[in-house]
Amino acid sequence: MAKGPGRVIDGDGHLLEDMAAIAKRMPKGFIPAHPTILHTLFPPGDHMHAAQPVKMLDGAFERVGPEGWINFLDDVGIEKSALYPTWSLSFGYTVNRDWAVGAARAYNDWLYETYLQKYPGRFIGIAHLPLQEPQAAVEELRRVVKKMGFKGAIMCSTGLPVPLGSAAYWPIYEEANRLGCSISYHGGAHSRMGLDFMETYSVVNALGHPFGQMIQFTSLLTNGVFDRYPKIRFGFLEGGLTWLMMVIERMERAWATHIPVDPRKQSAQVAKGDTIGDHIKKLARQKRFFVGCEGDEPFVPDLIKALGANPAFFSSDFPHETNRERCKHELMEIAEHDVLSKKERREILAGNSAILYGVD
Repeated sequence: MAKGPGRVIDGDGHLLEDMAAIAKRMPKGFIPAHPTILHTLFPPGDHMHAAQPVKMLDGAFERVGPEGWINFLDDVGIEKSALYPTWSLSFGYTVNRDWAVGAARAYNDWLYETYLQKYPGRFIGIAHLPLQEPQAAVEELRRVVKKMGFKGAIMCSTGLPVPLGSAAYWPIYEEANRLGCSISYHGGAHSRMGLDFMETYSVVNALGHPFGQMIQFTSLLTNGVFDRYPKIRFGFLEGGLTWLMMVIERMERAWATHIPVDPRKQSAQVAKGDTIGDHIKKLARQKRFFVGCEGDEPFVPDLIKALGANPAFFSSDFPHETNRERCKHELMEIAEHDVLSKKERREILAGNSAILYGVD
């Protein structure tokens, strides 16, 4: 590997789905000999990703397959990367339950055979789950973790009819808790979030990701999911860090003045004398949740100071709105940070991703 900032585990990379290869793994009869737009594997992301006059960095959205990904890892100096989807970040908008079950299984089989099995130790498998059919999602999570070595699953932060801390999804968290794996939340499709008529895409990109993270984090928190399932490690990706500081600030007063009535003890179990912010900080110190960051985020030290713990992990986002030189630059910004301690820098570059995904 190239000489770089030391050990690096990329907590959020992206593969580009091979739709034809995934389609071959769909259940028999789902894809006809002459498919139409109705047989597209995944729903469109949103209308805001198209018809926009924007420029990208040179090399952004490099069309890489597994060999190209290995070349990127070796070139930049990354030991391994967690692989999240690209085109199927819209998976939550799938409405046909049978299709969701078949597409999740086909995607996971393709990811395993194309990346994980071919290059063992270099990629961290993150599965799609058919959340539209929670019991099938339980079975799929068990299959990919126990039989295929996946380290967790993604729950797309947009598209589903109810927030992801809701009781409908508790059976999935029960299984994830039993398996001791990770569950991550990632945006990418930004419709129906109040941004549908923004004229400038940069605003949609800037706000869509953190809005989704805030909704899902607070849903998990106030539905007691963090408390009820202590063996799950939760990841919140591509929304930056500062949304979490806003959640603490806004929830402190709201929780104290709009006090939940909780006869079944299913909400956040805040210790007597603590605030909801104290509860979040305890979860952070216990390494229960982690937040993806990039090297040029200026408020990493502020978040660590506010939480009394370091939840941040490096995310390359390759090959999306970035390129190889930018990834190298961001890694060195973290490695040479003049405010973060040496321990905090090691945690961001590798340690927290290792805990989140249960590697080494």
